[in-house]
Amino acid sequence: MASVFLAAYAGFLPAGGRFADRWGRCRMFCTGVALFGAGSLAAAPAQESLLLVAARAVQGLGAAATAPAAVALIVTGFPAARPATARSASSARWARPASRSVWSWAAC
Repeated sequence: MASVFLAAYAGFLPAGGRFADRWGRCRMFCTGVALFGAGSLAAAPAQESLLLVAARAVQGLGAAATAPAAVALIVTGFPAARPATARSASSARWARPASRSVWSWAAC
């Protein structure tokens, strides 16, 4: 079942990006979420394996439509005026608690 999802996802991921560029990021994101939801609704009551495989393929198509559009929406929604400063600040913020927990664990 997972291989059908991955094959559909990997196969149509470039097409999802192309369609997001052509038809709009928001429209493609909403279409992908709707497709993924329809595949989930079809997979939930599936009694036959063929129906489940088809539903997983629809989920893969939905994910392939959603992923590039989501990345494009995030990139355009948060303009990177100074991306290096933001990365440095977030890295420092998360590195400090992580280093404390590692050193406290190592001291035991």
